[in-house]
Amino acid sequence: MRKLIGLILFLLALATDAPLKAHQVQYQVGEGGVVIELWYEGVPRVPMRGAYVKVFPPEAGEEFQKGRTDARGRFCFFPDVKGKWEVLVNDGQGHGATIEVAIDEELRIITSKQSYLPFLLKLAVGLSLIFGIFGILSLFSGRQRRN
Repeated sequence: MRKLIGLILFLLALATDAPLKAHQVQYQVGEGGVVIELWYEGVPRVPMRGAYVKVFPPEAGEEFQKGRTDARGRFCFFPDVKGKWEVLVNDGQGHGATIEVAIDEELRIITSKQSYLPFLLKLAVGLSLIFGIFGILSLFSGRQRRN
């Protein structure tokens, strides 16, 4: 039983290392055209370099622009009509984001929709996972002692 607990603790330690932080993509939208800066979650920030980006205008099926992020994880485009623009980002390794940017009549950013889980929700899920694993282990440990 101690070996099993040790193995699980070792796997949890591996899972909490830096590669797991890369599963969340963060971004911010800035002015000057539409500047999107992307990074992998974690401390320090790791820019999403060379990610593939496609920009789609409001109510149109064809892409408006495509390209890749620069060394700092930034991508810029200049919208030419008002409405909700959609930006699809994919790094080719399973990480990506869909970003909606609303543009007004003067071609300025009104809002941008961000789709990521708040820190407290991620913390709650992580703690639930840890307590669940140890609960199951204690259940099996108790059954083995009775037998």
